[in-house]
Amino acid sequence: MSEKSLYDRDFTAWVKLTTQQLKDKNFEQLDLENLIDEVESLISEQKKWIRESLIKILTYAMKRMHLDIPERFHDWELYILRGQQQLQSDVNDNASILEYWDELFDQAWEIVLIRLEYDFKT
Repeated sequence: MSEKSLYDRDFTAWVKLTTQQLKDKNFEQLDLENLIDEVESLISEQKKWIRESLIKILTYAMKRMHLDIPERFHDWELYILRGQQQLQSDVNDNASILEYWDELFDQAWEIVLIRLEYDFKT
């Protein structure tokens, strides 16, 4: 059985070591395989954040349009507005994420439809 790497044993220690190696320009000692995986995972996190934001906005928009619960309208409209503002800010900070917009929107919409189908049944 092979010994686990620092990355597998203690992620925080691995991050600290890798950060110091980068600062020291000690590129020969870098754990490139795991570093590349971590850097690539950053885009996945951004995509997840955008998708989740879209799910919230779309869910509240659909509820506002299709549920006749006037006492909830203001709250839903506020959630939509705040969600749109946050999403716009996130996109402004990371414009290249728009490359994935259609994919993320389609995924979000599919999830919203499934959730709302359940919500509207009850």
